[in-house]
This record gives sequence, C-alpha cells and structure tokens, in this order.
Amino acid sequence: METYSRNELTEVEALRVIREAYRIILHGVYTLPYFVNPTAARKTGCTDVDIELLKQLIPYAYAHTASYLRPMVTIRHAWHIEHKSPLGSCPDFALIDPLTPEGVPHVVRG
Repeated sequence: METYSRNELTEVEALRVIREAYRIILHGVYTLPYFVNPTAARKTGCTDVDIELLKQLIPYAYAHTASYLRPMVTIRHAWHIEHKSPLGSCPDFALIDPLTPEGVPHVVRG
C-alpha cells in the first residue's frame, strides 16, 4: 500500500489516488491460515472436539464483516491439513504457501 503526502502529488496523481480509494472489487480471495499447536493444545485442554467445532465455524467467519463496498462475503473453499506427527511433518508454510492466492496485476479502468 502506498502512502502519499499532499505536497508530493501532482494534480493528475492526486485524482488517480482519489479514484482508487473508492473502487469496488467484485471478487476477492481472502486467506485465513490458522495453526493448532499440539503442545499448546495439550496444555490448554484443547481437544479434537474443539478443533472439529472450529472447522464447522470457519465458513461463518466472514459472514458478519459485510460492508457497503463488500455486501456479500462468503467462503467458497476451506482446507484443513493435519501433520502426521505432533512435532510436524514439514514446515507449516510448506503447506500454506501453495494454497495462498497470488495477487493479480491492478487494472485501472477509466
């Protein structure tokens, strides 16, 4: 995200910044990675029942964050991955990075 000082912008640049500040994006992809640390779970009493409840609630995570510019927020896909060992089978981001959407070049429409 770029930030600007009023003195740094030409009039044309200022109009571009203003126009981009109020743009409606018809479709967006959000990621919500979460981790369950087995050691912390054991210490706090988190059980498989708690994790199952969390998985059932995730589809509703964004439902109440709708706004004027984002009137409909729904989760289309949710992935849950578990390590085979409490110490982990691989680094967490080796699992999350392939599922993370890449940005799309920004297109300014007049």
